[in-house]
Amino acid sequence: MNIYERLPIHWLQELIGEDRLKNIEDVLGLLKVVDFDPQIIHSRRFLANIARLLLNSAPLDKAATRFEILKFLPPEVLKQLLEKTGSPCTTDDYEHLLQGVQNALSKKSARNAILPILGLDVPSGDSATLAASPASLTIPAAKVPFKQLKGYQFEVFFEAKRLLQASPINRFILQMPTGAGKTRTAMEVVTSFLNENSHACVVWVAHSRELCDQAVQCFLELWPHLGSFEIDVHRLYGTHAPESISSNRPSFVCASFQTLYARINGAESEECQLLQLPSRRLVVVDEAHKVVAPTYKAVTKSLLGNGVSVMGLTATPGRSYGQLNSSAENEELAKFFFNTNLSFNAQGENPITYLRSIGVLATARMERLAIDGSCVLSDDELKHVKSLFDIPPSVLKKLGKDRVRNAEIVSCLADLIKDRSCKSIIYFATSLEQSILICSILKLLDIPTAHVDGTTPSAERDRKLREFKDGKLLVLCNYEILSTGFDAPKVDCVFIARPTLSVVLYSQMIGRGLRGPQIGGTANCLVVNVKDNLVNLPGIEDMYRVFDSYWVD
Repeated sequence: MNIYERLPIHWLQELIGEDRLKNIEDVLGLLKVVDFDPQIIHSRRFLANIARLLLNSAPLDKAATRFEILKFLPPEVLKQLLEKTGSPCTTDDYEHLLQGVQNALSKKSARNAILPILGLDVPSGDSATLAASPASLTIPAAKVPFKQLKGYQFEVFFEAKRLLQASPINRFILQMPTGAGKTRTAMEVVTSFLNENSHACVVWVAHSRELCDQAVQCFLELWPHLGSFEIDVHRLYGTHAPESISSNRPSFVCASFQTLYARINGAESEECQLLQLPSRRLVVVDEAHKVVAPTYKAVTKSLLGNGVSVMGLTATPGRSYGQLNSSAENEELAKFFFNTNLSFNAQGENPITYLRSIGVLATARMERLAIDGSCVLSDDELKHVKSLFDIPPSVLKKLGKDRVRNAEIVSCLADLIKDRSCKSIIYFATSLEQSILICSILKLLDIPTAHVDGTTPSAERDRKLREFKDGKLLVLCNYEILSTGFDAPKVDCVFIARPTLSVVLYSQMIGRGLRGPQIGGTANCLVVNVKDNLVNLPGIEDMYRVFDSYWVD
């Protein structure tokens, strides 16, 4: 059941919005789809599906709107809803049933029980599955052996271990290509450090919730197999806020730069003392190049001290960031990490070529989808670029609304499936709204597609990801959610419609398709980049050239 299918067409049009419907109609018109009846977008079924995808349960949040929608449900459905909430149903009076469901939907617990019956998802903030990731927990020591690292990963692991044993205040960068298992290798360094320093802690710092989740999950998988003692795990990012972190117990603390920056700048904070961390610790900085930025520099500096070592992580293989940063920034970065950069011996080859030759990485080919038109950045938008190393949200939103651009993207995706036999495409959208739009149009073209974003309820998100991995969906659309912490080895095409200046973000996106046959992936992968004409944006072509060694002709 989809409750929206019971609403009048004019209601659905009003709920969805004229602009959204016009965008869909315009893109389909530009596509000139053969045998497509444009009137279908004004049918009740199509509008109901769009309303569910775009709005989910939002219209039910307001009492007046909720009451009007419920009036379209028959008495037997109202009874079913009341019974689901555990409320007594002793009458067949329609007005009584209607008021009972109205009252039930005003309460969060009852609403969560009712929404699935209406064909709607429980909002992610209300999902009980959030309890599965508490801010703090304790996990036991190892009981069984675990799958070992590969040879090239062991090489990096042993060198990092040697450096940590040589000095309590060492600093170095661990550099491995995307898809080579950088996080896994680094986490083995972490577990080794903790096993050798039973009263120490590790602080793993990353810039996004997804990266933090990925790090915690990796540690939870490794420690039960490699750990020598009981250890505490603390999440310090997003909504997670541990009540306390004891300096007397070994611990793994995963924190976001944003959360730590807020704490060290608070009225009561006094640098690292706020976390009550032991003096012996290892700080792991994901996206190591950001250490030179003011905010990240302040956070990293607050974690330093006697007995503190720092391990930076980066995925860019065998290349500096000189094309994107100033030489002074590169020198500052190298100096902070004691001019020490660890990587593996690629046997005289480029690291990417070597990993491809042993089947760890897929053979990747890059294609460009050039878009006509241009976009000029304002002075404020250029300041955003310089301070945060990425495209401002205002520009992404503007590009996401470009109807010609969207038509070109849909046409390309359809051709990839029909003429290029792509069977597993992960699509990185320009904006949240654009991801939903592209998903809606592909569905309309009978291409099995799903959309996920940060608000998608956990159960719904897991179902869609599983269907994508199982091959039931040909395209998975997303916005800022699947670049990290998502593993679908059979991806044969990565479609990037989100322009970026972030070497790491781009590396993470293309990494979704780089897993080779030796680690359960594909032998070949196509990466499609949408090439926008951003007139006064410096360095975007330089960013792509950092990855020249990934591509084959």
